[in-house]
Amino acid sequence: FYDAWFGALTYTLQIYFDFSGYSDMAIGLGLLFGLRLPVNFNSPFKAHNLIDYWSRWHMTLTRFLTAYIYNPIVMRITRSRMAAGKPLPRRGKMSLSTFVVLVAYPTVLTMFISGIWHGAGWQFVVFGLLHGFYLVIAHGYRAWKARRGMPLDSDKPLYHCSAVLLTFLCVVVAMVFFRAESVPAALAILSGMVGLSELSTKFDKSDYLTLALLLAFVWLMPNVQQWTARFHTALDAQPRESWLLRWFPFTSWSPTPVIGVAIGVLGFFALAVAFSVAPTEFLYFQF
Repeated sequence: FYDAWFGALTYTLQIYFDFSGYSDMAIGLGLLFGLRLPVNFNSPFKAHNLIDYWSRWHMTLTRFLTAYIYNPIVMRITRSRMAAGKPLPRRGKMSLSTFVVLVAYPTVLTMFISGIWHGAGWQFVVFGLLHGFYLVIAHGYRAWKARRGMPLDSDKPLYHCSAVLLTFLCVVVAMVFFRAESVPAALAILSGMVGLSELSTKFDKSDYLTLALLLAFVWLMPNVQQWTARFHTALDAQPRESWLLRWFPFTSWSPTPVIGVAIGVLGFFALAVAFSVAPTEFLYFQF
């Protein structure tokens, strides 16, 4: 049980930091050539629902899928409904059939295509369909609340933390399919996560401490765009102010000699580690 969860969580964090670093390096390399690239990664594990998650994870892909797949499907269906004399849905007044046709169907189809884009295996198809299901549930819940005049979100800390944790758990489950070699392999891991089977691993207690520290870093620390907000390093970047930078403004990044030396030392050790092990490529590079 614990080893299954540990494996799922560590891979989720591995691809998180891999893709985060990949995206930040792209922005930095673009600046070296005088180009400002758009933000592609914005602390997705701080998202409070799956709609928010996909507005933070691989943001350029999300915009592409929305513009060239989701929106054309919705427009085609809407025009067909208008030609048939059916009224357009009003905010907070959408019927179940309209929701299925205009929201659920385009969303699931778009995420199905997203899954195939990541790979040709059935595990990627399940990954895409699972996220499509997540998004339909999230949109349906928001439509249900809007229909009853309820606020869509809440600023209460308990609600927000619970929403972030639930969203993260949904992402972890989907990542099992994303990582597995096949659907049966993913199901075997998931069965271990619910205590139905045992997995043989070699994790020790220090690994669990490392995992806890990484999760705390992901959820509590500002991201690179927040650290460098006043320098406007990326297009359309509007990072929210971090609690750390709000309470301790001196921690904001600035080109001072002290920070320059610190970055130089970190860079030296990073290169030393990189040259001491076998070369590896970014996990997300294969997608």
